[in-house]
Order: sequence, then structure tokens, then C-alpha cells
Amino acid sequence: MTERIEFVAKTVDEAVMNAMKHFNTTRDRINVRIVEEGSKGLFGFGAKDAKIVAALKDITEIPQPKKAEPKKADPKKKAEPKKKAEPKVEVTEEVEKPVKPAPAPVTEEAAKHGEVAALEFINGLISSMGLDCTATTEVQTDCVKVVLHGEDVGTLIGRRGDTLDSVQYLTNLYVNKKRKGDDYCRIIVDSETYRAKRQETLVRLANSMAAKATKYRKDMSFEPMNPYERRIIHSALQDKPNIKTKSVGEEPNRRVVVMYKK
Repeated sequence: MTERIEFVAKTVDEAVMNAMKHFNTTRDRINVRIVEEGSKGLFGFGAKDAKIVAALKDITEIPQPKKAEPKKADPKKKAEPKKKAEPKVEVTEEVEKPVKPAPAPVTEEAAKHGEVAALEFINGLISSMGLDCTATTEVQTDCVKVVLHGEDVGTLIGRRGDTLDSVQYLTNLYVNKKRKGDDYCRIIVDSETYRAKRQETLVRLANSMAAKATKYRKDMSFEPMNPYERRIIHSALQDKPNIKTKSVGEEPNRRVVVMYKK
């Protein structure tokens, strides 16, 4: 009897990919039954993973390609001269360049508005969710930084900072609604020192992957990351000798690949 195994991932496609890796085969050679489609939830809350059950198809179920019968040579026809092989065109993925444009300085008026509006939005979010958290602000040269503190701060960070990124995105929309130019104020939302620690972790991981790529002379692939984290990886390795990085795949499963180049 064919072994049936359950696979769980963020999406059905990702679960199917895991099944293909497990059985070391292609999609057409496995049977898949979707148990749960999965859902993203709201701002990372209430998210459900997708679940499938997969098994290898019986070899008799897989249609075998028909063997083409060799054509008999016509003795009357002259042998045609062989065509020269066309040069192969290598298709490469677009590399995410770790470009860091200098953010524009925030004006005093925009910073004051940013502090008030950001606290209004985030405190309202904390209150509506019933979380034990507080928020403080710090005006910096090019932004207003909002720092979250409290016992429930982990809830606002989410898995690998996904929820924190969503809160930051929505806060910027709220603060800068209909505001442009000098009135615009960039908001950074952090949870104590989460972003700094996460960046240190990613840089450390990037160097480790680069060392493996050099040692084994093979490509090393990261797990899917958001654009901010992918840029950290690209920046950390951009000056490494014999190392090249590129981003492959589609969001939200886009990932960084570290490649060894001779």
C-alpha cells in the first residue's frame, strides 16, 4: 500500500512543494488531497496553515511515453548537412540590488504631527486588542520611531516580525493620509530592540550561508523573507569575494539564493 503523509505549510502550493521534496519526485507522480486551504488571518492574527495529504502514485497509474519508431532512411535522399548548434542563452533571475537611498529629513511640523497621529493609531490598536502594552516615541533625523513595550509585545511582533511590519505599514498610511512632500513623516515601529537583534541574526546567518556556499561550491537558499529582510542579506554579502546573491520566486515565497562564483 502506498504511504500517505500529511504536510503542513503556509499555503497549499508550499505544502505540495514539501511533498515533492519528501518523495524526491515531480508533481505528476504524487496524489494530493487538500485537507485545509489555510488562511492569512487579519494582520497575522488567526492565520491558519494549509494542510494536505500526499502519496506516491502507483507506477502503473503513470502513463509511459510511447517510444518513437526509428525512421527508415530513404536511399534516394541525400544526407542533409548537420545544422550548427545555436548558442545557449542563459536566463538569470533579476538581482535585488541593496540600494539604500538616503531618507529625506523630517520637518519639525511633520514630526509633531507624526508623533501624535502614530500614538493615536497604535494606542487605539492596543486598546481594541486588549493587550498589555505601551508605546513611546522618539523623533529622529529622518523619521519618528515608535517603540512598543509590555508583556504582550510578542503578539505585536508576530512570526518573524510579520505582524510588526503590518502595524508599521498601517501606521504610516494613517499618519500620512493626504500628506506629501515636507508634510510626510516616515514612521518606524519597533518592539524594544527587536529589529536590531533581527538584523544581527540575519547578517550572521548570511555569513554562515556564504561560508557554506564557498566550502561546498553550491548554491544555498534561504527560507522566504520579506523585501526588508532580503535587502539585509544582499547588503551583508555584496562585497564578499566569490559570492553572488539573487532573489527568486514570487511573493510571499520569494527567497534569497547565495551562489558561489569562480
